[in-house]
Amino acid sequence: MLLMENEHFLPALKHNMTAFFSQMPDAGGHAMDNSSLRTNPLVKDFYSRQFYEPVWTSNTALSEQAVVLLGLLDRAEIYGLESSLFPVCEIRNELELMKNRETRSNYLTSRMNLELLLTDACFRFMVFLKMGYYEFDSTLFSLQLLPVLLRIYQRSVK
Repeated sequence: MLLMENEHFLPALKHNMTAFFSQMPDAGGHAMDNSSLRTNPLVKDFYSRQFYEPVWTSNTALSEQAVVLLGLLDRAEIYGLESSLFPVCEIRNELELMKNRETRSNYLTSRMNLELLLTDACFRFMVFLKMGYYEFDSTLFSLQLLPVLLRIYQRSVK
């Protein structure tokens, strides 16, 4: 199954993400099944810089960084934030859909949704930690923050 994942699913996932981002507006709007991505420009630019490779998932599992992020989101109160600010339930639902062998036809969609939700939640979490939480203000998520957020992410991966 791992070999098939690398040969078939990864190129298909990259293709789906490329197609999704080509249709995504640069600011605001809705993404997947009524879920709103608050950081559209950042997410779009982030995956473009990653050549649309998945960052948080591998096969049907979360990466170590994704597990850490999900733990941070679950315990956001420790950092003065509410976990309800982040789509933790949606993330867990997409993870279950991705893992479920009976719904393999939705595997690519669930994996892409999971990637997007985790990336969006990560950016929002970092911005809220740095700047505090305010009722949503799209100026908090300017593309000028992307290099800073990418450096933070790259340090966490090392």
